[in-house]
Amino acid sequence: MFLQRSLFVMTLSLSALTALPLLAQERVIGLEARQELGLTVYQNGLTQVDEVRWLPLVEGENRISLTGVSNQLVLDSVTLGAADDLDLVSQSYLPANLTRSELLKQAVGQRVLLIREIPETGESEQLDAELLSMAGGTPVLDLGDRIEIDPPGRIALMTLPRDVPGGLRAEPALNLTVDSRRSGSGELPLTYLTEGLGWQASYVARLSEDDRLALTASVTLNNQTDVAFHDAGLRLVAGEVARNQMPRPTMLRASESMAADSMEQQEMGAPVSRADRYVYELEGTVSLQPGEQQQRRLFALEDIAAERIYRFDGLATAGGGQPDRPVSAGLHLAFVNDGETGQPLPAGTVRVYDRGEAKEAPLFAGEAPMDHTPEDGEVTLRLGEAFDVTATARQTDFERLSEESFEAAHEIVVKNAREMAVEVEVVGRMPQGARIREESAESEMEGAGRPVWTLEVPAKGETTLTYRVRVER
Repeated sequence: MFLQRSLFVMTLSLSALTALPLLAQERVIGLEARQELGLTVYQNGLTQVDEVRWLPLVEGENRISLTGVSNQLVLDSVTLGAADDLDLVSQSYLPANLTRSELLKQAVGQRVLLIREIPETGESEQLDAELLSMAGGTPVLDLGDRIEIDPPGRIALMTLPRDVPGGLRAEPALNLTVDSRRSGSGELPLTYLTEGLGWQASYVARLSEDDRLALTASVTLNNQTDVAFHDAGLRLVAGEVARNQMPRPTMLRASESMAADSMEQQEMGAPVSRADRYVYELEGTVSLQPGEQQQRRLFALEDIAAERIYRFDGLATAGGGQPDRPVSAGLHLAFVNDGETGQPLPAGTVRVYDRGEAKEAPLFAGEAPMDHTPEDGEVTLRLGEAFDVTATARQTDFERLSEESFEAAHEIVVKNAREMAVEVEVVGRMPQGARIREESAESEMEGAGRPVWTLEVPAKGETTLTYRVRVER
């Protein structure tokens, strides 16, 4: 590893280098010793890694350096599994330091070479220099007759740094000290939590002309760690878990195409309720490369009864302020997650397609977020606006009763340009102290200050809603 200066010039543009040996009493256990791997992935960017590695042990203290672990592991979550003969004494995480920046930091105060090209001749020259500083990641060199800050060219080390704590490492390592009550080869069952690996659900919903819904659920796995996970068993947990410092989950957008049907399908077992959450277990294994996003089909539900809802939210008020032009109804799609098709639905984005006529291509109708929905739960998705269902609101009367109260009458005309009759919801937004005195259709309260009128509007026709409200402050 160490060569004479005349033969050895190590430029720091190399992409990979071999690590120096660790201390003699440490055993390096790499991925070739891994026997089992399981991933339990949560939706908030957290994953529980369970693995088993085969390793030689001596009775008493053993120092083990595990490579191939996540660079985003939560160190104080490291635990040993069911190992009667082993006790975990201590653990530490050492990042890779056989990198350009780390090697230059270790070489501060040493002689180096600055290699750069002479513009006039195109040849390279080598200048002896002393590396004075790497503060802020910027090299400062003493060239004898001048000091150069971040000079052009390449910096080469005369030798690798010595006496680096823990040795030089080309990849991160989890260092464990374990106490063994026997000698010989054995299994090391290990569990730890890591950030940077999560999943998000997405759905493709196809709506037929008779409002029957087919729902295909997919999962997008996202590996933002710097290690690969090969042939891992996979469990997906739907539901948030409490943490002291909750990271923001990565919001993923799966393909908006209809590719879910042609996606390679691996069977998911039925979701199992555990610890107030639902766990989906994938049959077979999964492999994830660093930075990879991978989508897999989760399940498919057919023949769900759905309902299109036309809704004007906040159009009905107590005073003035209504729009002076027609407004379009919000188009909502609602269904109940029950019956033979019902099962827990993880939170995710639902993309809805209208199937249309038999020979027509499906038409994207909109997308909306869906919260975690238990079996028998109701789902309502706002897909956009329905331009053929409009309404106009106006104030028809106003009477000041006192400085603290007034009455106002209003009229809302709802028009339907469709070829079929529709049911429309008009949702009011009333201040505290408001009371409806008169109304042409009976309302129901959806919440404080939110009366809801449900109106039948004929095809190519209109329906008028009138109401009178008193406000006393």
